[in-house]
Amino acid sequence: MFLEQLAARINPLGAEDALLRLLKEGGQKREILNAFKVLEDAAPVGDDLLLSDAASLADGRWTLLGTIASKVDDEEELVESGAANVVNASGIAVAADTARKPVQQIDVARNRIGNELYRPLPFGQNAIIRVAASFTPRPEQASGRRAYVDFDSLDIFLEKEEGAIRVLSLGFIFELLRRIRPLRNNGDTDGPWLETTYLNERLRLGRGNRGSIFVLERRDDAGGPLAAFPL
Repeated sequence: MFLEQLAARINPLGAEDALLRLLKEGGQKREILNAFKVLEDAAPVGDDLLLSDAASLADGRWTLLGTIASKVDDEEELVESGAANVVNASGIAVAADTARKPVQQIDVARNRIGNELYRPLPFGQNAIIRVAASFTPRPEQASGRRAYVDFDSLDIFLEKEEGAIRVLSLGFIFELLRRIRPLRNNGDTDGPWLETTYLNERLRLGRGNRGSIFVLERRDDAGGPLAAFPL
């Protein structure tokens, strides 16, 4: 592991390529997890990420290439919560189309974050499900790399040739959940959070409160099909 970390410090682009290749070619979970750890240990982001101008680097749209549990057992089974192409928002788990990766958008200026998931419909149609939240750092509790999220939006769109149309808004569900089960905070007594551990113009690595790791690659799609619908 030491030699791998040294190689990653000398050639971080090569270490990134190795991680991306494992994800795109279906590498073993343990291999992916090791490549992930090597990269985040070789060049971790600062503890004040969200409290400094460096936060702007996280701004924009990211393809979620993979999410797995942060530990795997001897038989490559997940031993902590975490599943590919699934976004969990305060206990509401939404599965995405495996042919189209989920997209995460971050608006640093407005402290907003959203996840877009694509689902195929009959007759060649596609639905887009977006869950969105406000986020804030709590430096008095944890590292400034950690964003605590408060989900407040769940919208369903019908994808069109140019853009999309919104067909349903269900954001009230999150307020209802908070009233029904105020002590259940998605795996953490302080509520759900996402911590960025590696970040540059190309790649973002993160860890979540439910024990999963996330690998995201920047995309440039001019806001995507939901460009007309800000977070």
